[in-house]
Parts: sequence; C-alpha cells; structure tokens
Amino acid sequence: MEDWFNHLMSYAAFFMATVRSGVSLFDDGQFAGFALGVVGTILILFGALVRTSLRLRRSARVVRSLNDELAQAIQDLNVERLGVWPAVKGPNGRVQTA
Repeated sequence: MEDWFNHLMSYAAFFMATVRSGVSLFDDGQFAGFALGVVGTILILFGALVRTSLRLRRSARVVRSLNDELAQAIQDLNVERLGVWPAVKGPNGRVQTA
C-alpha cells in the first residue's frame, strides 16, 4: 500500500512541477484568466453534481410513491377478488382452495 502511495505522490509532484513551470510563463492577465477558468470549471461541475443529486432525490420520491400506490392497488384487488367470487363447495361440503 505504501509503495502505491509513494508512486502516486511522485506523479503528483512531477505534475505540480510541470504546471508550476508552465504557469510561471503567464503574465498577470493570463494567470487571472487561467485561474478564473479553473475555478469556473470546478463551480460548473459542482453545480451539475448538485442538480443531478436533486433530480435523483426527486425521482426516488416518485418511485417510492408509485410503489406505495401499487401495493395499495394490489391489496384492493386481492380484497375485491376474495369478496366477489363465491366459495366453491366440494362434494364433502367444504370450501375448495385452488
């Protein structure tokens, strides 16, 4: 586990050094544009994540509601089925089951 972490950190250090040397070539206006672009991209991605989370929560609520309605409809049908059909008595006078 430690070797994997060290390997990852060496790549991170190389990436940071590369970015730092590239960013140091920017003048103030270019750096401000770059920084605002990075922050804007992160904010847009975070907004999309929040929106998707809210839509999933709303969908879960709808599915739960539909499940409750289906359970109630099945229960109503079972009660109706048992109440409408007359009991069929067999030759011994008992009610036959299916």
